[in-house]
Amino acid sequence: MFILGLTGSFGAGKSTVSQMLAERGALISDADAHAKHAVRKGTKALRELKKLMGPEVMLPDGTLDRKAVRERIFEDEALRKAVEAIIHPAVKKLRDKEVKQARKDGVEIIVLDIPLLFENGLEQEADKVAAVVCDETQIILRLQARDGFSEAEIRQRWAAQISQEDKCGLADCVIDNSKSLEETALQVDALLHRIREGNWRKDPD
Repeated sequence: MFILGLTGSFGAGKSTVSQMLAERGALISDADAHAKHAVRKGTKALRELKKLMGPEVMLPDGTLDRKAVRERIFEDEALRKAVEAIIHPAVKKLRDKEVKQARKDGVEIIVLDIPLLFENGLEQEADKVAAVVCDETQIILRLQARDGFSEAEIRQRWAAQISQEDKCGLADCVIDNSKSLEETALQVDALLHRIREGNWRKDPD
C-alpha cells in the first residue's frame, strides 16, 4: 500500500485535488473530518475543550462551536497549542485506525489529506508528500468571491502556515492548481501513474 501525504496552503485547492484522487480510486483519510469526529458530542476531547475554553464555545445543541474555537485560538498561541494537545492525539488515533484497516483491506493508495502536514511534523507518516499550490492573487480573488473572506483574513491564515514556497521545497511533488481543472487533473493523473508504476515508494509492501 502506498501512503501519499497531501497538503496545501489555505485556498490553494487541496480539496479539489483530493476529490480528483478519490475519483481515480484512492482512499482519502481526511484530517478535517477526523477533527470533527474527534470532538463530536459525548467525547472526552469535547469535554476537555469545554473545560479549557468555557461554555461559550458550545452550541445550544451541545456540540462544539468550531468557529468560536478558531476565533479564540487565532491570536492566542498558548491556547492554540493547548487545544491542539487535546485534538491531535484523537485525530491521530482515528487516522492510524483508518490506515491499519486500509492495509487489511488491500487498499492500493491511501491519501492523508492534512492541511498542516508539515507544520505538525506529520510528513514521516507518508511514503511521499504532494503539495497543492496556486497563484496567490488567484486564491485571494477566489476566496473573496466564493466565501466572502477579506484579503486581510486570508493573509492572516497564511501567516499561521508554512509558505507555499517552503511547502514546495519540502514536498516530493508539487501540483499547480493555478490554471484549468483539466490541467490540474493531468497532474493528478501523472502523480498516480508514477505511484502505480511502483518506483516511487519507501517500502516494498
